[in-house]
Amino acid sequence: MWASLALAAQEAARFWDAQPYGEWTLEQTLQVLTNSPWTRPAKLVETGAQQLGGGAQHYVQWYSAQTVREATVRLRNLYGAVSPDADARYLSTPPTAYQVFVFAALYTSKGELRFLPLTAFDGLTVEELQQGARLIFSSQEYSARPDRVEFVTDLKTQQTVGLRLLFERAREAVPPAEARRGQVRLVCPTRTGSVSVTFLLDEMQRRGQPDL
Repeated sequence: MWASLALAAQEAARFWDAQPYGEWTLEQTLQVLTNSPWTRPAKLVETGAQQLGGGAQHYVQWYSAQTVREATVRLRNLYGAVSPDADARYLSTPPTAYQVFVFAALYTSKGELRFLPLTAFDGLTVEELQQGARLIFSSQEYSARPDRVEFVTDLKTQQTVGLRLLFERAREAVPPAEARRGQVRLVCPTRTGSVSVTFLLDEMQRRGQPDL
């Protein structure tokens, strides 16, 4: 009986394998986007910086993973933005680069996820981030710098609400599928310090296949 209960709990925890994304609840969708193998809460190590308050949190998200892309579409659908053709095109076109997304957000009283200004990176240039950020696979002897860095801006406020780091999959510093085991760590500078998050590659899988 205990073995059956443990197996049921494990299957429930990996609902992304058991259910099509169109059946995910709001709670499940937000779990993928804020606390899952593909999205980790992050603590910034900074000197003299004001920390986020009021339940807000920094996150680092493996944005190019199909699971995250499905959750992004599902969240839009749950909030009323339904466009089957556009959603299908988006999900059927896998990114050519690993995309790692850094953002800050909080849950509203309605259970919605609201993005906040990403002030920890104020003043940093694209060149500084390209030189300072690293993607480090435990199975490799060296790390990869981002090929591109993109600031994501809120169209209404013109404030930076996200930082996207792109690492081309085809480069030598990025391992092929058979090497995607162990851990991968993102290290990125902030205005007065750094942020570092470790992902467990063995957990970042869909039906036994790497999802990066």
